[in-house]
Amino acid sequence: MGSHELDASPGSYGVIFSCSEENAGKTCQIGRLGIMQLKQGYYSYFGSAFGPGGLKARLGHHQRPARKPHWHLDYLKPHLKLEEIWYTRDTERREHLWASIMANQHGSAAPLAGFGSSDCSCTTHLIYSSSAPRLQHFQQEIGKQVTPHKAIYLAALGV
Repeated sequence: MGSHELDASPGSYGVIFSCSEENAGKTCQIGRLGIMQLKQGYYSYFGSAFGPGGLKARLGHHQRPARKPHWHLDYLKPHLKLEEIWYTRDTERREHLWASIMANQHGSAAPLAGFGSSDCSCTTHLIYSSSAPRLQHFQQEIGKQVTPHKAIYLAALGV
């Protein structure tokens, strides 16, 4: 599946970051939530964009340094490298399902309870894994649990 251009449509998304060996072991204050120790590997964060500007606005924000951190992810982004963005224009909120599916993958862990999930009952919306998540595998796992599920796209970076 090729990359697609983002627009102002509402939808859900996943942003995949890598943490280098250089940043592994560092600690990061995540607002009032707490301190998180970074590990070399990959961090997947799942959210939704149903407000003004939709996916383009929210994912544009996640691709830029935050001058004034607002979301938990704003505190973590400076220590990581953005690798991929996955999204769907599904009008149903999918971030809870996506976080749950990723959390249940072999080798995945929740690095900080409550991350990105202060407005829901999920343990976390941030999932750590030592190996890079693959969109094709993720889509297969989604397909096993949800039918129908709108297409999941890989976004071009640099929106």
